[in-house]
Amino acid sequence: MAKSKGKTANEEKGNHRLTPKEEEFIRCHKALRGQIDNAGWHFQAWKRLWNLVEGYHQEMNVAHTFFRLTMRAHLLETVLRVSSICERSEEHYNFPDFLDFVKKDLDIFQVQDLEITRHGEEDIEAEIIADSTPTITAEMVEGHIQALESLPLDKLRAWRDDALSHIDRHVAKDHIKLLEESPVDIDELDRIIGELDYILNVYSVAYDGQEWDRNLMFEHGIQNMLEAVRAGVKDVQGKEAK
Repeated sequence: MAKSKGKTANEEKGNHRLTPKEEEFIRCHKALRGQIDNAGWHFQAWKRLWNLVEGYHQEMNVAHTFFRLTMRAHLLETVLRVSSICERSEEHYNFPDFLDFVKKDLDIFQVQDLEITRHGEEDIEAEIIADSTPTITAEMVEGHIQALESLPLDKLRAWRDDALSHIDRHVAKDHIKLLEESPVDIDELDRIIGELDYILNVYSVAYDGQEWDRNLMFEHGIQNMLEAVRAGVKDVQGKEAK
């Protein structure tokens, strides 16, 4: 969702006819933002479950296969989405093509009049207009291109390819050892998602003042679910003891 940083679009006056370049920017931004947010949410869910394994081992063993596959699915979904948007492709929007686009068409950021409503995405209750916006330059974009190229993506792709080609073998594992099965570095994956989110926000704020927050506060719900399982197990054990 967008953070409040100033006046809402509903409070602004004036109309702005979008150029074809702006329309393409909006389409690309929306697609990449959706992928980044979903990757981040899946990763949040995986990390929360992973951190709860030790404290709720018995509860997870009640439905071991379910939790095992759920955790794996969240991490695999994270890796697939991040890998997809970091690789050039004619089939979907991606960061390399997006950065090439904005570097070639810097003029879409030249209209700095905050009295103009420009974005208006339907899934936003109120468009937020920032009090100030960064100036996008070719040098800034080139810096982001280099930052993207420096991200540790090779390990991510290796894990993705290995996971997809050996999924049946992994399912047969007796214990939750996802980190031991793969070369994925969780801190590196956190860094990749954070860097992509930061880069995309730079251009979002520069274009229409919106800064997006990909974090959702849902982790407590996962622990509440495991607490419910714990309570159910104790209830069953109490009845069996009678």
